Amino acid sequence: MRTPKVSICLPVYNAEHTLRNTLNSVLNQTEPNWELIIQDNASKDQSWEIISSFVTEHPSLRIKTVRLSKTVSAEENWYSCIRQTTADWIKLLFADDLIYPTCLEKQLEVAEHNSGVVIIFGKRDVISMKGKLLIKSRGLGRLRARFDRTQLCKEILATGTNPLGEPSMVLFSKKASQRVGGFCRNNPYLVDLDYWVRILSEGDGFALDFTVGAFRIANGSGSIRLIWQQSPLFRQFLRKLSCEGLIKLNQFGMAVAALRSILLAGSRAALYIFLRLTRI
Repeated sequence: MRTPKVSICLPVYNAEHTLRNTLNSVLNQTEPNWELIIQDNASKDQSWEIISSFVTEHPSLRIKTVRLSKTVSAEENWYSCIRQTTADWIKLLFADDLIYPTCLEKQLEVAEHNSGVVIIFGKRDVISMKGKLLIKSRGLGRLRARFDRTQLCKEILATGTNPLGEPSMVLFSKKASQRVGGFCRNNPYLVDLDYWVRILSEGDGFALDFTVGAFRIANGSGSIRLIWQQSPLFRQFLRKLSCEGLIKLNQFGMAVAALRSILLAGSRAALYIFLRLTRI
């Protein structure tokens, strides 16, 4: 059996309503040479039964499943899943998101033709719990094609948000991941962005001008629970980047970035309230 080109890591926790759609999005990939690692974080719903059924239905696929005996933090579950990979490239796919059919093919094509790139990300659609399209082709900001860590950090400061978007839209190097270690839990709102900045200490990134998947706004998701903490947590992250010499931060720059993060938090809150009221 060939070594897979990419390891798809699927950490699961109480995802019975969306998990099957996420799994089907993996099946629909035009790139056939992948492995799937599913780790269930001691779910209390029917997630494990769905996983077991999926494995039984597809005996020829390269799938590894793990069921934890007790629930650990989300970050621990993510990294534990990542550490089981065998491919050179990793896709961390959340159980309520989707990757579109050519996602892996397009991102691996960039990886194969751009030596020194350790992160590749693309645009994403934003969908509701029921799969309704809410926002089309969001992402990239001013990042285009190849960029380095300094450029990413400047974009973070300029936009007041995470230019790379959600983890499901990112492909990253296993070697770089091994060098930087696990996820840091000091900033729960930007735990993924902190990881991408650390990985970019090992090479460059690549912004793919292509919509690679869909991020689902899920009731009770971590970003929703943290919505009113987003601005102070973002300012905390900027101070960290400044201390590390990755950005030049003054009072005006901090104020502008903080205002942008507040406005973004407000827009996210409005969207969430709209979804709760309309149930679309």
